[in-house]
Amino acid sequence: MKKLILLFVFLYICISLLHAQTYWKGGTKGAENDWNTPSNWSTNHIPDWTNEAVIIRDVSTCTNDFPIITSKVTTIPYLEIHSGAELLITETGELNIDGSTTHNYGLLYYGKIMNKGKLVIVNTALNEIESPNGEIIDFNSSEKSQVSLLSNNEKN
Repeated sequence: MKKLILLFVFLYICISLLHAQTYWKGGTKGAENDWNTPSNWSTNHIPDWTNEAVIIRDVSTCTNDFPIITSKVTTIPYLEIHSGAELLITETGELNIDGSTTHNYGLLYYGKIMNKGKLVIVNTALNEIESPNGEIIDFNSSEKSQVSLLSNNEKN
């Protein structure tokens, strides 16, 4: 019985570590805003399907070096943007949030998303987007700029 309890504790710890949060730091010299620069993240690792990406306004530095996505980045399970923080997706940028590997919403934002490219949110357990006070600004009305919420049946 003791071994079984230890096994469950070990499995719980492993599963908890699998979906760790990584916080945006920004400010890496020469790549201050680059999403794809590992040193801009608290774990020194670019977010992927194992990380929940969290963007905060770092009041200790006040650099306001918020992330900019300029190309298609690795799919993540969850994105959280705190009040006063921002994310910019350029015309060539693409962010996919796929909640199939986590229990989270997909996107929780109190801050601002400025989208000129593509933002796709799929396979979330609850609401795809939860926004008590945040905003998504879609800068241009071209076919390139889009926010898509797809159910499992709509995915290609």
